[in-house]
Amino acid sequence: MNTRTASLLIGILWLTGASGVILRPVPGTNNPLNWHTIHALLLGNQDIKEPTPPNPEQQQQQQWQPIPIRWYLSIRLRQITTASLIGALLALSGLLLQQVFRNPLVSPYTLGVSGGATLGCALALILNLPCYGLAFAGGILAVTTLFGLVRIASVPGEHLALILGGIVLGAFFAMSTFLVLWLWGDTLSREELLFWLMGYIGDVSWTHLLGGFALLTVMGILAWRLAPLLDVLAQSEEALQARGHNPLWVRATTILIATVLTAFAVSLAGLLGFVGLVVPNLLRWVAGPTLTQLIPLCIMGGASFLVLALWLSHLPFESGILPIGVITAFLGTLFFLGLLVRRTPFQ
Repeated sequence: MNTRTASLLIGILWLTGASGVILRPVPGTNNPLNWHTIHALLLGNQDIKEPTPPNPEQQQQQQWQPIPIRWYLSIRLRQITTASLIGALLALSGLLLQQVFRNPLVSPYTLGVSGGATLGCALALILNLPCYGLAFAGGILAVTTLFGLVRIASVPGEHLALILGGIVLGAFFAMSTFLVLWLWGDTLSREELLFWLMGYIGDVSWTHLLGGFALLTVMGILAWRLAPLLDVLAQSEEALQARGHNPLWVRATTILIATVLTAFAVSLAGLLGFVGLVVPNLLRWVAGPTLTQLIPLCIMGGASFLVLALWLSHLPFESGILPIGVITAFLGTLFFLGLLVRRTPFQ
């Protein structure tokens, strides 16, 4: 499959998920959003039928107050934009980590980077500090600790040591997060962080979203510039050295980019596992191993994957939303098991 066809399919998947989220019925009412209503809103039509209760008795007994359709539409558009941004960040991060470590089973989640960033955000919540800085520090801590574990590990093979080290780190950071919350968190922060740990696409401001897209653009350009070197590095370090480049510098820069992307995604939506595992592997299978083609495809594919997951998280309950992390964890676990059983070497 060529890149143009893959891009078209990814766009169709994104439109499917976005349409499903937008057209979901307004909770607790008989009024679904439809394209006629959306068209009227876009044209500035003020004569729009607002949500009504399922029956008149509910309005009298509960003093039911309608919430404007415009409010629901604004929230859902922001959720779709947030899911697109976070999916792109995590997918690109996973692609870069897989390329650096030459292992299709690694991702920000399986290496413990997401867990370290989550611990940083938990500390920021307790200390009432901005989340992103401590999330980035936690991600860097996870990466440096993982390198130390791989160096001293007695397990044969770097790939196996990475996976086992990531599992150990993930368990350690999860335990540390809950310990911090238990010792220093109040009831409100515990409930907030517990829901956030399951992955939640909430009410993110447009300012944060614009900053996130700016970050994605800068990091994406840097990754695309490094792509030819990473393609050579995937073959061997000697080949990269023969071209006059330092493999250590290339690895460190790429890991730093991946950590920046992961930390920002975690600071916005919490712990979303396996996005950085599923999307790069699927697209590598579809479009081939060339990184200059995979980087834009992963950005689009990650956005589509998480928007579809957001739509699925809306389906089980009429009056609520299932945490999106539950959906990504379920899909990612099945995909991870498939990779383990298939035992396909990195290409």
